[in-house]
Amino acid sequence: MSAAGTGPPSDAGRGSLIPGVPTADVPVTITNEFTTIQVRKVHTRNGERLEIHSPKLGFTTHLDPLELESLTWQPPETFSRLLETPYGPEGDTTDIRPLTELLGEQGQDPPTSDSDDA
Repeated sequence: MSAAGTGPPSDAGRGSLIPGVPTADVPVTITNEFTTIQVRKVHTRNGERLEIHSPKLGFTTHLDPLELESLTWQPPETFSRLLETPYGPEGDTTDIRPLTELLGEQGQDPPTSDSDDA
């Protein structure tokens, strides 16, 4: 066990939601009628980050303390604007769908994309 500030955190009982993140605390799952996310503190060589993972969509992001603090500076309208286009800017041609939709119903083949369609 290392003294505070004298070495890296212990890896005991920790894992990562994604490869390449060396250590992490146990995730906390937050759910409502619209989505489910998992959050946990991860320890990287660049310091601590909050890992936010969307199992339904497969997206993960890491926010450092300053990025997290900047969320507290925002008025509620900022978050309302973000949710106007929750999958990115309008006109973005990326086909983003929930992972469950991409995988199809259990026991069925996943939907296929036909690149010849215009």
